[in-house]
Amino acid sequence: MDAKRFALIAKPKRLRIEPAFTSLWRMSFPLDLFPDPYILFLVGAGLLIALVAWLPLVLRQLPLSLPIVCIGLGAAIFAAPQMTLVPLPSNYPEITERFSEFVVIIALMGAGLKIDRIFGFRDWSVAWRLIGITMPLSIAAITLIAGWWVGLSWTVALLIGAALAPTDPVLAADVQVGPPKSGGEDEVRFGLTAEAGLNDGFAFPFVHLAIALALAASTGEPWFTKWLTYNVLWEIGVGVIAGYVIGKIFGWLTFHVPAKTKLAKTGDGLIALSATFVSYGLTELIHCYGFLAVFVTALTFREWNELSQPISSEISVGFMGIGELGRKAAAAVAALGFPVNGWSRRPAEIAGMTTFAGADGLPHFLAATDILVVLLPLTPATQGIITYDVVRQLRRDNALGGSVLINAGRGGLQRETEILRALDEGLLGEASLDVFETEPLPESSPLWRHPKVFVTPHAAAASDPRAITMPMLKQMDAYDRGEPLKNLVDRAEGY
Repeated sequence: MDAKRFALIAKPKRLRIEPAFTSLWRMSFPLDLFPDPYILFLVGAGLLIALVAWLPLVLRQLPLSLPIVCIGLGAAIFAAPQMTLVPLPSNYPEITERFSEFVVIIALMGAGLKIDRIFGFRDWSVAWRLIGITMPLSIAAITLIAGWWVGLSWTVALLIGAALAPTDPVLAADVQVGPPKSGGEDEVRFGLTAEAGLNDGFAFPFVHLAIALALAASTGEPWFTKWLTYNVLWEIGVGVIAGYVIGKIFGWLTFHVPAKTKLAKTGDGLIALSATFVSYGLTELIHCYGFLAVFVTALTFREWNELSQPISSEISVGFMGIGELGRKAAAAVAALGFPVNGWSRRPAEIAGMTTFAGADGLPHFLAATDILVVLLPLTPATQGIITYDVVRQLRRDNALGGSVLINAGRGGLQRETEILRALDEGLLGEASLDVFETEPLPESSPLWRHPKVFVTPHAAAASDPRAITMPMLKQMDAYDRGEPLKNLVDRAEGY
């Protein structure tokens, strides 16, 4: 068949197929420019959660905070002409109140859990000064400005002062302390965090004072006794007690009972969320300050958050390097009931230890090890041996909840950037480092500030001069007598 005849036959078929295909596409894949609000909510919630997780990392070096960025995004989205919803708080007062309440109690629980400092009048003196001196002075200053300068009634001015004086625990998150045990708790950050947790509860009496004065002005009824006994003593005092009791109960159930029931393995985050809701709800039921109770619950629950104590037989300790130091350290660890593994370049048989050797044995050694102790000599063969690929092979599904690296050998054995990468990715749980690639460890090193790294100044073994001198004298005497010397260095091996 020639090309011309083929074209005459094919062309009509093509004309018939194209409209049918287009119609089928439009019928099967409708394009909806106005999807279900529920679908939009899911997409928006997913993007917001991603922002909460990732944006702080991007903004770390910028003078911006996540709440400010979220406010800007919200303003931009609802300014679009396609948006018909006008989310003014005055249009949705109930939703606004409940949602704001929910966000604040979550922020209060988070602020309380981050504080490492044990509660006490002396240790918390900066917080008491902020609450007892700075906040009342701020309320008085705002009241004077609103009443004398703006011209509002004094009761309304006092109400505005009581509402504006407290620090918002959500917007103040970027100037608060860091995560627990991260070391980011200087006096200024601690004071701001503690004040943000306490100020709402201690500002509420001033709000009620303004309301009481307004009612007394119109009714003439006495107000001071009721305000002092109920709004101050009852709502603050019982709120603190309720928060303390609830925190103790949740802490005991989570960290004391688990010896038999393993309740701690339900997840501290979910338990903290549960404690938030229970503390706030029960305290509000007895007409006390729920915000204050939630913060006290967090502080109390934080004190009960003890480290788990698995039994030694559940944790295996592996020694890379089973020479003189490795064998004695392994014997001491084995005496405590820990299963002990050992790895060396050449096969070795050691009583009470499971041994592995060479490159072929290293993966099996790592897979059987929960805590890796490095006591290798530094030679061309061991230079940089502790890498990302090595530590990621350690057993992580263990009673500790993650693997641990301890290097008390030589700094040149490890690759610190790769260790940090493994820590950040969760492939290594903790690292205790006594030696470093550069010593002294530079102040700019991220190891100083990493919450999962414990740094010691190359002091794993402080040698007593007498303990060193006597073996040296014995070696010298043996050399003079022509006797065999002990602990000779093999120059070819490097140790």
